[in-house]
Amino acid sequence: MAKRQAETTPAQLGQFAAAILKLWALLLRAALYSDQSLQDYVEMHLRRQDRRLMAAGDAAKTAASFHALRIRIKNWRYVILALGDMWPSKDSKTLLKMLSALQEISGAVHDADMAGQHLAGLAISRKHGLAFSAGMLMGYLHARENRQRKKFSKYWERLENASRPWG
Repeated sequence: MAKRQAETTPAQLGQFAAAILKLWALLLRAALYSDQSLQDYVEMHLRRQDRRLMAAGDAAKTAASFHALRIRIKNWRYVILALGDMWPSKDSKTLLKMLSALQEISGAVHDADMAGQHLAGLAISRKHGLAFSAGMLMGYLHARENRQRKKFSKYWERLENASRPWG
């Protein structure tokens, strides 16, 4: 059975629109050099944003910074998706698939972390059975989070080495 493509939510459309408006604002604020094409200008900004994303990935150590990285990945994926037609001879599908996988994996890490935080109070409960079950579930979630972080690191390395359609 084929996997069904998820519907675009209003929140995703809003984030997509925000990315496009940000790019438009950049274009309005900075004059193009007379010999610089619009594509060159966009590619220059994409390279800069790409370097910032890579730096954010290297710096993401805490749960909060990792979650912020997930949001950056999601927004970056939308920008590349919107601008993919600028490079008809180059394929951005591989890059988009890696970003999508990273977004999904980092979401699983965040979910496990949040569930663990909510279970912490139950693990120290006075009710023995409840505390034992919560502790077991927290151990499972911790192991799952560690597996997902390893998987994330593998995909992140692939992203770092992936070719970019903008050169």
